[in-house]
Amino acid sequence: MRMYATRRGFSGLWLVLTTLLGIQRLCAGSHWSGWSGWSGCSRTCDGGASYQLRRCTDWSCQGASIRYKTCNSKPCPDSTVDFRGQQCAAYNDVPYYNQLYQWEAYHEPRDPCSLRCKPKGHDFGVMLAPKVLDGTRCNPTSLDMCINGECRTVGCDHVLDSKTVVDACGVCGGDSSTCQQTRQTTRFHWREADYSECSVTCGVGYRVTSTVCVDTWRNQIIHSGYCELKNKPKLRTQICQAPSSCIPVWKTEDWQACSKSCGGGTAVRKVYCVRELENGKFDRTADKMCTGSKPANKQSCNVQECPRWYAGPWSLCSVTCGTGVQYREVICKQVDDLQCSIEDKPISAQDCDTQTSCIGETAETNDRSGQETVEASYRLPRVFDDKNAVEEFDNSAGDRVNAISASADKKDTMMAADKPAPPIQADQAISSTPTFIATEWGPCSTTCGQGVKIRLVQCKVYLAFSRSVVDLPDSECSEAKPHEIEQCSYGNCSALMIPFDNIVPEQVYLWKSLRYTACSAQCLGGFQESIVECVRASDDAVVEDSMCAASPKLSSVTRVCGDGPCPPRWRVGAWGHCSTTCGRGTQTRSVQCIQQLARGEDFTAAVPEDFCPVPKPESDRECNLAECPPFWHVGNWTTCSTPCGGGLQSRMVMCQQVTPTGSIIKVTNEAECLEERPLAERKCNSFDCFNKILPKPAKIRKDLSHYVQLKPMKRILLIVGGKATVIPQTTILVRCPVKNYPQSEVEWTNDGAVIPKSNHHSRLGLKGHHRILRIRKSRLKDAGIYTCSADGVAAAISIDFHSEEQAAKLHSLRKKYMRSHISTDVISDSWNEYNGSSSYSFVTSDWGVCSQTCGGRGIQMTNVSCEMITDTSYKILPQQMCLDAGLVKPRESRGCGWAECPHWTLGEWSECSNDTCLGHATATQQMQLYCSLLNGTYVDNANCDRTRVPSTSRHCHNPHCHAVWEVSPWTKCSKTCGETGIRSRMLKCVWSGSGIPAGINCRNMDRPHAAVTCEMPACPNDCYDQSKFCGMVQRLNMCRFRDYKTRCCYSCS
Repeated sequence: MRMYATRRGFSGLWLVLTTLLGIQRLCAGSHWSGWSGWSGCSRTCDGGASYQLRRCTDWSCQGASIRYKTCNSKPCPDSTVDFRGQQCAAYNDVPYYNQLYQWEAYHEPRDPCSLRCKPKGHDFGVMLAPKVLDGTRCNPTSLDMCINGECRTVGCDHVLDSKTVVDACGVCGGDSSTCQQTRQTTRFHWREADYSECSVTCGVGYRVTSTVCVDTWRNQIIHSGYCELKNKPKLRTQICQAPSSCIPVWKTEDWQACSKSCGGGTAVRKVYCVRELENGKFDRTADKMCTGSKPANKQSCNVQECPRWYAGPWSLCSVTCGTGVQYREVICKQVDDLQCSIEDKPISAQDCDTQTSCIGETAETNDRSGQETVEASYRLPRVFDDKNAVEEFDNSAGDRVNAISASADKKDTMMAADKPAPPIQADQAISSTPTFIATEWGPCSTTCGQGVKIRLVQCKVYLAFSRSVVDLPDSECSEAKPHEIEQCSYGNCSALMIPFDNIVPEQVYLWKSLRYTACSAQCLGGFQESIVECVRASDDAVVEDSMCAASPKLSSVTRVCGDGPCPPRWRVGAWGHCSTTCGRGTQTRSVQCIQQLARGEDFTAAVPEDFCPVPKPESDRECNLAECPPFWHVGNWTTCSTPCGGGLQSRMVMCQQVTPTGSIIKVTNEAECLEERPLAERKCNSFDCFNKILPKPAKIRKDLSHYVQLKPMKRILLIVGGKATVIPQTTILVRCPVKNYPQSEVEWTNDGAVIPKSNHHSRLGLKGHHRILRIRKSRLKDAGIYTCSADGVAAAISIDFHSEEQAAKLHSLRKKYMRSHISTDVISDSWNEYNGSSSYSFVTSDWGVCSQTCGGRGIQMTNVSCEMITDTSYKILPQQMCLDAGLVKPRESRGCGWAECPHWTLGEWSECSNDTCLGHATATQQMQLYCSLLNGTYVDNANCDRTRVPSTSRHCHNPHCHAVWEVSPWTKCSKTCGETGIRSRMLKCVWSGSGIPAGINCRNMDRPHAAVTCEMPACPNDCYDQSKFCGMVQRLNMCRFRDYKTRCCYSCS
């Protein structure tokens, strides 16, 4: 087996051999190369790290190949983002478990040199990198820094691994002997830091100064409470010009309204190129100055179909004689929220004349009822070859009575039971009980000899309540079905007559409905349709539709199915992250009982959990059941034993481990905690005692309510902490109530920009000694977040605007609400007499849209808020305040919807299209689709289940779908004389009926020639072309030039 020695293994072997052989080893470090130059500093301020490298020239070197030093130790400006926080923010664009977070740093004392971050707004932290960048502070309160993943000590002299500390007099490396000389000097004072970086990278911006409290004895930045607030310098703001000018950029305005509400319109917007001027304003410039593609200034909009009126067929006349009324159904096919125009609605009723006089009717005739009256009031139309040509026969009652009397033949009543009942002919009345109705016989199948003729026999019934005739399955008629085929003869073609029983049954084809389609839905209402197919009469075998061309086609029947509501079900979300990486964590997921109220994911509603089946899916589970490695657990530092003059702090330090069950146990052998044991005791308050009492921390009182202005007012007074919706042109005053801090020192910012003190001309600024924010005659552009700060404590208020019209609507709603919810002793008929007094009230909004318009289990929601209402404004408060006032909270939901759900109804198939050929003799045809109720009323298609729309397209036979080669005319011969040239033409495979390209459907056909040779006559000896381009010379009319005419004699002649 071949052996391989690693560099480390071979070095060890070399050391053993030199020792055994007594060879004296060379001095350590004699085989190192020289140190490289110092690298760049890892930070620009607050202490970074730089390093040098050296290379080992053989395998006998001892020591490290890298060494570090500190650099750039001057403090960073206050506006600088924390170095560890910068490293966390670098992961904002990196997905963590397929989700983006805004990361911020947090300190882990057990592992200070790993990059541990937590998402803003979340309570979990993760390690994003095993090491922070060199120069990162081990903790915020010391100078120690992380180098290559290890926490290294840094002395007060900013030297790595230095033990130098500050003495009692605040002198770095001193012996506490200089205090008497400096005691008279001011130890704590404010220091103004440098200006911050310019707020922009191009164009005009601003920069501000910052102030810090400094201990001059130790030359360290300390808590601001040690410095006198009255001596704190004011912040200074300075306009700055970035090093580079801003390049012109594209600016777009909002899209204008669409030119059409439906049917496809156009929306436009203004797009222009701008550049920033030195005063910070923008100026329009030429479009060519901007880089990149110009944004679109036009786009399509409202492409949805416009709503249309649809009119059904006219009903029969309401009377059998004289003048009556006939009706038809007119519905609007609604599109989204668009409605049909009432002016364009077709009429739904019109007068009708039966062309029959009512003078001859008698009382006896009019008193008839029951079966005879029904039969006398309706007769079946005669059916012609043209389906649309329908003629109504005379339905006079007298004729019907005579017909009944004449037909009451005794011979007919004694008809044998096994023979089929004689069918009612097309011109006879239809009964209110199911009856077979036969059309007239079709033509004989032969012109001589014996053939067959066919008629359509259907089970029908007259519905008196709707005055309509409907088709029924044959099983609904109790009598035997009459024959649909009959023998016929047109003279002898030969001496032999073919008996009817010997006619080949395969030659007879009929339309039949033998089965139904599957139900389109198991709940929320589906439908199924009878399938009308062409079958062979002898065995009901299904054949092509074209075989039944001579037979009257049956109409399909649609029926509702699966119309029950969908049962409630559990909606289960995905498992979240485990709460820990070891030691028994927890994963959670959302589990909600919902009910599908309509088709589509948006139409679900939460219902009580006892509606759903049991057991409920688990919503949490244990994860990462593995023991964690031992770690050092440290407690909080105790209070320093003395406030000054040198004391001690202590804390608990224990080696612990988390077991797979999640319990924490003490590890007896502390050696199992691999990291260095943290300090259990440290010195504190080593500075001299002085008579200084730290001030209490600043506090700002906040108003967390939402203020809404209802009427125009000259000014309003607000308090920070919440939100305000204001009418423009109102002067806004905002207070920042602060304790334990001078009111005059409060600072205000607007979206990060410092707000200066106001004067008589400024519209936005601070007013008076109390530093009240004032916005004179507010405008829409003043919307934003305004923040006041005092000694590190901040509070904000969000201000936005609404129009007077919007405020008036809210005012009307509250006025109506106050009228109906407050007694007349409190509010009079004139709401203005309410005079601004207020009270707590539960206010409810209008009921929302029903979550399920059909099916009987819809839910409507309303918003309930606790408000304090006056005539000019209202405030939205926590609901507990209304409950504490003894008010009863209104309900937030209620049932809604109706029981019946609409279903899809299919219309007529279109003609087989010539423009949609799919193959040889095969094309497609379309069917109209409607949404209707059980009573036949058409409703908007949006009310039907869009996820279960029936197929409205099918293949059909089209003889015009025949692929052919289409050829263009031949081109001229490529030669002019004396040579053999080529003629060519274009070939294209198209459908013969439409000329539309047919793709590869000509692949099995003989392909015509696309090019042929052509023989040109000999050129004259004295005149011939000397160039192959002479044909072009002639076309360009250049023969008028002598040189061209000479070289192209033949073409120019």
